[in-house]
Amino acid sequence: MKNLFTLILLVFTIQISTFAQHKGEHVVYVLAVDGQVPMSTFSGLNGVYKMNTYEGVSTYYMSNFSTKEEAEAAVVKAKSLGFMTARLESAQELRELASRCCLAPTINKFKIRNLFFDFDQAYLRQASKVELDKLISILKSNPTYTAEFHAHTDARGSLEYNVELSKRRRDAALNYVTARGISKDRIETFIYGKDKPIAKNEIEGLDTPEGRQLNRRVEIRVKDSGAETDDVEEIDVPENLK
Repeated sequence: MKNLFTLILLVFTIQISTFAQHKGEHVVYVLAVDGQVPMSTFSGLNGVYKMNTYEGVSTYYMSNFSTKEEAEAAVVKAKSLGFMTARLESAQELRELASRCCLAPTINKFKIRNLFFDFDQAYLRQASKVELDKLISILKSNPTYTAEFHAHTDARGSLEYNVELSKRRRDAALNYVTARGISKDRIETFIYGKDKPIAKNEIEGLDTPEGRQLNRRVEIRVKDSGAETDDVEEIDVPENLK
């Protein structure tokens, strides 16, 4: 078994050397995936770079922003393109955290992200397949674990239509995992249509594309003997959309 201290030191040493090359004080975390993805995945985003790959997990960032406002705008842009876990980070805080790594021996756990869909569509994005592959790996490694899929839509369209769209999104996720060896008996599904938004679909009569994107989703739950685990990352909803 690898020495925990060595693993921590290696990860943070990579972070220190990487951020030393990027002078901006604000960086934007874009995505972490099992394995590498082509840079074309980030079409529409400027300046994405791969921070490091460790034990098969690749992490992608943007940096060199002149102001915090530019970095915040990049987060909004990334989320509008489907990278819903994009977030702003302080390069200085990351450096300080790295310098204290020997005092705080923790390892970032790359959790499952929930699934998001294009408008009126039920096909799985490549990023969603990556997340479902994580789920499959966890379920295969933990025979007592089960999962839930909670399927939703945004507010456009009738209730009846959105219920059917939720079912198609549920089926896309369910078919993907069962085709790869997970029994349907281990997956419980729930259909909501547009009844349970987590973000505002509109503000003062105007559409909120980011809010509607957050609502077009299949949320994943992982459970062990009925108790929910911490394997899934919580969806970050901006304050102005709650």
